Amino acid sequence: DLGSFKISVYDKDGEIIWEKYFQALTDSSFTKVIAVKDGYVVIGQSIYANMELGNDPNGGGIIVKYDDEGNKIWSSHHGGTKSGNFTDIVQVGNDFYVVGKDGADCANIVKFNAKGEYQWHKNYKYTDLFGFAGLIYFDNGLYAVGSKKVLPEGTGDEDDRSTTNTDAVLVKYDLDGNILFEKTFGGSSYERYNSIIAYDDEIYVVGHFCSKDAGLKSTVTENDKMTGLMIRYDKSGNILKKEVFGGSNNDNLNNIVTDGISIYVTGYSNSKDGNLTNSKSNGKDYFGIFLKMNSKLKVLYKK
Repeated sequence: DLGSFKISVYDKDGEIIWEKYFQALTDSSFTKVIAVKDGYVVIGQSIYANMELGNDPNGGGIIVKYDDEGNKIWSSHHGGTKSGNFTDIVQVGNDFYVVGKDGADCANIVKFNAKGEYQWHKNYKYTDLFGFAGLIYFDNGLYAVGSKKVLPEGTGDEDDRSTTNTDAVLVKYDLDGNILFEKTFGGSSYERYNSIIAYDDEIYVVGHFCSKDAGLKSTVTENDKMTGLMIRYDKSGNILKKEVFGGSNNDNLNNIVTDGISIYVTGYSNSKDGNLTNSKSNGKDYFGIFLKMNSKLKVLYKK
């Protein structure tokens, strides 16, 4: 509903146990939910419709905690009400760390305590329009992924930052929000990491690349088309392996999870060739992609 978030809890048969609405500003949505020992914590975005100017104290990136029965325990927020957003969350001890964006091209990482009280935030400049997309806690640190603009050295807030050149980025923070390292990958066009996991003492990220000069094999002939990308890193941010997924049209990998045994990846494709095709692929319509693979990035199952 316009102006409201909704969270629904289902039983194993798909029947709704409860659902709750959370009223915020005029354009609101939840983006992720995690289960905690005494309920659920949900994050999302609440901004003014049509990017209307305003400074409501309840807007921006939103974080809400519910108990097991769907009663709201607390809520908090951070970021501008024109574009602030939270996209991923992890719990470390009793604290919550979230990532997203605050501003048109400024990612952020924010810490809240167990009561939902804001602790600190750190901005990361300058990203694409989506900021940070993924976050994990691993090796006593926080690893965030997204896309970073390639700009002349010294570019600041008052400068023109329009560009079609972004690199996929992996950033490791300590638990106080200090950057431990930053790793970028890309060429002269648009690259982005969309999701991240830790698995078998290593890091796996998925996303896409568009650059012909990114050092990867691709059948795409134009710099504005995407090819799916998966990269395996060690915990220090060194690339161990790169794999390309897609054909001659648009392909993207947007989420990765693991059950501790295998890796599962979802994405989409409208190529009629390449390694993501199925019997329905026609080079025009988009089809969802589901992959199961092992730690060596060998595809075990594709649908």
